[in-house]
Amino acid sequence: MNPWNLSPLAEQALDAIIEHGGQKEAARQLGIPIKALEMRMEKARQKMGAPGRIKYLLMWDRYRRGA
Repeated sequence: MNPWNLSPLAEQALDAIIEHGGQKEAARQLGIPIKALEMRMEKARQKMGAPGRIKYLLMWDRYRRGA
């Protein structure tokens, strides 16, 4: 379990964005519409208390790397 209680779907979305470098490609790889991905990301951002997209992606990447 992550420290923000993100859903497994949100975790997958964050990992895909970091791995593929953008929302469009991440949505394609996950097989979901971009709007669904954007909604997952907004919920994750709110749970993480991040002011913007770059911040929560950095927070997630650091968490995954164990930093």
